[in-house]
Amino acid sequence: MRRLNPAALLTALLALLFLVLYLLFPLTGDDYGYMGAFRTVDGFDGPWPLERLWRWFPFHWLHSNGRLANLFAMLSLTFLPKWLTALVMGAATWGMMALVLRLGDAWRGRVLAACAALAYIAVAYPWWDLMFTVDFNFNYPVAACAGLLFVYLWQRYPSVKGKSGRGLVLAFSVVAGGFHESMGAPMLVAAIWLLYWNRGLAKWPVAAFAAGVAMAFCSPGIWGRATADRVADAPMWELVACSAPLTLLAAALFGGLLFWGRWRAWMKVAVRGWWGFWLAASAGSLLFCAVGGIIGRSGWFSQTFALVALLLWSRSLKLAPPDRPRRSAVYRGLCWVLAVAALFFAAAPIPAVARMAAAERQARQALAASDDGVVVADLPKESGQPWYTLRRVRTLDADDYYLHQVIADYYKKPRFLILPSRRDTLSSLPEGAEPIEAGTYGAPPSERFMAMDADGARTVYLLLPGEGGYVAVPRERDPGDR
Repeated sequence: MRRLNPAALLTALLALLFLVLYLLFPLTGDDYGYMGAFRTVDGFDGPWPLERLWRWFPFHWLHSNGRLANLFAMLSLTFLPKWLTALVMGAATWGMMALVLRLGDAWRGRVLAACAALAYIAVAYPWWDLMFTVDFNFNYPVAACAGLLFVYLWQRYPSVKGKSGRGLVLAFSVVAGGFHESMGAPMLVAAIWLLYWNRGLAKWPVAAFAAGVAMAFCSPGIWGRATADRVADAPMWELVACSAPLTLLAAALFGGLLFWGRWRAWMKVAVRGWWGFWLAASAGSLLFCAVGGIIGRSGWFSQTFALVALLLWSRSLKLAPPDRPRRSAVYRGLCWVLAVAALFFAAAPIPAVARMAAAERQARQALAASDDGVVVADLPKESGQPWYTLRRVRTLDADDYYLHQVIADYYKKPRFLILPSRRDTLSSLPEGAEPIEAGTYGAPPSERFMAMDADGARTVYLLLPGEGGYVAVPRERDPGDR
């Protein structure tokens, strides 16, 4: 009988915890934007116009981006119940973690390396950047799973039997390449590098993957966004340091090891193999992270590829538990500490997310029953969450015009304005208060204002429609906010 695989068990338990969060976390932001493009709370308007489905993606490709991640998110949000979409996300999260270990040769026999990798994913990845929402999850954890699965299938392509089996692999390769340009383009460059040094590798999967990359990378919409005059979340050094710290750590480690003759010789050989592939993919993804201007989620792919490279490198350290009982106990102790930390920090946000979800559900029910879209509700404060939730509990910010408007549109209401139950009404705005612009969405910037207090804190002032006066709400600062 085969012994229990600790890495497989920990991967499954973490995936279950993330699944609970996916089930609890309400739809928000772009979720309503994509779902609301096809239906409202009353369902589809009349018979389903099928032609809209194949016209939507070309329009999105021209004006927003060409990522298949958004297409699949839209299809899931439009046609699948939330629980089934959550199951898809949970399965992809399990696949991402399992494939990191398999491709890093840490699925069996290297328990410490597996626990360290899973602990990093569970604790240090930017889950706080709305990764429990559907659209963001499809763009990052699901996309990462697709990219890793492409490599896994590419490695096994010669052993795939039959034209239909190979055809399915090639079709999936196209889909994986088109999931996200920040994932696909760096992996394609890394694949070309690997093929240059290893002419015997299968080329058809890479060609199919390249077709998918071209679909996403050549989107006029994504290039328009890249060249637009946008304000970055942070200076470039801060973007990279906060979004992909593991990549920087790997670069420092491997750079330092170049001064050792033994490791120089190892790298000279390994850089032409799979270690070099993951190193090149991680470096390429870091470039997208640096120029993208978004802090947090932009480093997801670079860190994932760096993690596989680190696992492959650590294999040469031979960190298997030694024969001496005392040192073996230390090894087992480290594995337990890492595993418990991973499970604890993955589970820690669940109670707070459940409370937030319940409060938001009540607010949405009140919105559905209202005439003017003004709702009285007390939502949990993000800043009041315990430190160990790692800021993963995110709720409706009072100053987010886009978020409130797409929800209001879905419910066919003129607005979604949430007022606290306990509030003091101000007759006029304080000096220096300015209207919050609606960005590109186009909502009239006339109901939300912001002013900076003497101590530097910012306050949002909500106009009371029909009553006059304003309600002051402290602004919640999320990671990445300027």
